[in-house]
Amino acid sequence: MVGKPAVKKTIEEYGYYFLMYFCQSLSHRLLKSPIANRITVNEFIHECKQYAHSLGIKQNFEPGKKIKIWSAIQLDKKNWSRNLFQFIRKNF
Repeated sequence: MVGKPAVKKTIEEYGYYFLMYFCQSLSHRLLKSPIANRITVNEFIHECKQYAHSLGIKQNFEPGKKIKIWSAIQLDKKNWSRNLFQFIRKNF
């Protein structure tokens, strides 16, 4: 864990919110990236959970329960849904 008390306190107070925001924004960014050059959204969510554990975040860190992150996971599962997402983002 973190050695300095001020850093530890900051992580305890804001780590959950920062990591959840980071998790959501990069999940959506992954959807825009070519599948051949990246990890899946689900793999990324798993890594975020590991970061939460290693940082000692006390709150129950379940990003898949947020609708925006859940929807990114669902869209990333199939080629057609990922392509539809990219088409909509590009044209609307």
